[in-house]
Amino acid sequence: TIKHCNSGDCAQKVRQAIARAKGKAEHNIAKLDEKATWEKAAKAASLEAARSCKQARAINATATCEGFYEKFLERSGKAPPTGPREEATLRRRVAFEVAETEIKETAMACLTGPKDELKDCLAAAAAHRQETLEFVMKEGGMENLTRHGAKNKVAERKANIA
Repeated sequence: TIKHCNSGDCAQKVRQAIARAKGKAEHNIAKLDEKATWEKAAKAASLEAARSCKQARAINATATCEGFYEKFLERSGKAPPTGPREEATLRRRVAFEVAETEIKETAMACLTGPKDELKDCLAAAAAHRQETLEFVMKEGGMENLTRHGAKNKVAERKANIA
C-alpha cells in the first residue's frame, strides 16, 4: 500500500504526478496542492474501504474488514488525534464524507443513465441512501442511530445534487 511520504524520492514522485495532473511546472506546486491531493486520495481510499466492507458484510455478517477511518488516517498522512474527543470528531467527519460521496455517486449514476429508467433508479437510490447512511454511521462509531436522525438528514442534504 502507498502511504503518505514527506521526503526523498517518494515526495518528488508525488510532486511530479501532481504537476502533470494539474498541467503545471513542478516548482509551481504549492504545499496546499499536495495536501489537497493527499486528502482527496484518503477520501477515495476510505470510500473504497467502506464499499468493500459493506459488500463483505452483505455476504457474511461477521466478516471483518479494515475500517474506513483507519484507511483515511493511513492515506492522509495526518497524525492520529491526541484525545478521545478529537478522535470521535474526526471519525464522524470521515463517516459523513464517505456517506455524502456514496450518496452523490449513486444519484449521479441515476441522472446519467437512461431516462426511461430514471424513476425506478431514483427509488432504488433512496433505499440505497438510507442503507448506506445506517452502515456508515454504525461503522463510524455512531451506534445509537435513533439519536442521529438529524445527522442523517444533514448528510442527505449535503449530498443533494438536484
